[in-house]
Amino acid sequence: MPVVGDTAVAPGWFGNGTSPASPMTGDRSPLHYDPDVASRTRCGGIIVKGGITFGLLDAVVAEDLPGPGSVFLHVA
Repeated sequence: MPVVGDTAVAPGWFGNGTSPASPMTGDRSPLHYDPDVASRTRCGGIIVKGGITFGLLDAVVAEDLPGPGSVFLHVA
């Protein structure tokens, strides 16, 4: 079981701020794809979709903390 202070590293495939899975979501907002539009927001650049971000969290739980065989039962 993980303990407070344990760390894990998510896969780093956001070179341009997007992921290969982004088109599957159907969200065509330029905030997720257009660097010019996104640079004019208060975030200052491409905003990675929430679903993609949650997918990374899922990958860390499934692979590292605690590891294979783990399942989300509750997220607080």
